[in-house]
Amino acid sequence: MKSILLLCLLLCLPWGASLHAAQAQTKAKPAATTAGPKLIGKFDDWRAATHVEAGQTVCYAFTNATSSVPATTGRGTVTLTIT
Repeated sequence: MKSILLLCLLLCLPWGASLHAAQAQTKAKPAATTAGPKLIGKFDDWRAATHVEAGQTVCYAFTNATSSVPATTGRGTVTLTIT
């Protein structure tokens, strides 16, 4: 689990640093419309992605459960997300 968090932090660090520097130099500009989350890396069953929300880049990691107990009809896919 620690390696997943480290991977996400390392992949997202340049995004956050450049965003902070840009905000320090100029006023915030409206975010351009994006097509959705952008996948930035994979590690085993985990994925790391970014998404722009309210003009800020959000980095997160997520995985889907391989099993779910007790089995309940109508539950759908169980996803664990770390932001």
